[in-house]
Amino acid sequence: MMPLDNKNLRQKLIQAYQTRPEISVSDAWQQNVMREIRGIMPAGSISWSADFSVSVWRLAPAAGLLLILLL
Repeated sequence: MMPLDNKNLRQKLIQAYQTRPEISVSDAWQQNVMREIRGIMPAGSISWSADFSVSVWRLAPAAGLLLILLL
């Protein structure tokens, strides 16, 4: 197996990136994509398990401190 030549690989990747074809997209396409992304999960709707997890981690330091003080 050939050893990796990171400098050579990096140069090849840079060259491939710089010579990529330019793809033009319309504003309507970009707006439709963003609309779909926003529609995946409505803002502010968090599942009960995620909400519970956030609450547990907020209370964990205080619970740990109380446990240490009471022991």
